[in-house]
Amino acid sequence: MPEVSAKVPVIDWSLSERGVQAAQRLLEKDFWKSVGVILSSPEPKAVTVAQMIEVKYDIQYSIEKDLREIDRYDTGFLPFEEYRGVVSETFKNIDTEVHGWESGRSVLERAMAVISPRMKEAAKKYDVVCISHEVVSGLVFCAAQGKKITEVCDPKMIGCYSIIDWDQKSVEQQWVPY
Repeated sequence: MPEVSAKVPVIDWSLSERGVQAAQRLLEKDFWKSVGVILSSPEPKAVTVAQMIEVKYDIQYSIEKDLREIDRYDTGFLPFEEYRGVVSETFKNIDTEVHGWESGRSVLERAMAVISPRMKEAAKKYDVVCISHEVVSGLVFCAAQGKKITEVCDPKMIGCYSIIDWDQKSVEQQWVPY
């Protein structure tokens, strides 16, 4: 969970104490032994989690600028309900710049340009973990399965993970909080 402040730019939000505790729970999951690569958004929340994983499991991470959250920096802070409404509209209208935000299509294309080659490179040798943000993750979640992007792609929660078999285009684990 981010340390949310209307006075701090969205891209500079860090993890709250509750977010750090959630990330520590994530570190206790049993899938880490098969992970060979971690791809992280450059935003502080994601990098903090990537660093925690690296320290505990000695798994290197790379910072990937195109895994950053949807570009909503011009609008800045939105109250949670308004934010949820814009996220929902983004998933419903992937080609539209809702509320001045980057379009969902643009987010998906840049994220997949990073993830797809890394998944191909990993091909059954090891698992890849992507540490990103709600909109990015939700869009990739559906695209990786070959599904049409709709509102059901939105995980509708913060601090969650899913597991996708990239080769089979199937979900092994639906979104669950950590």
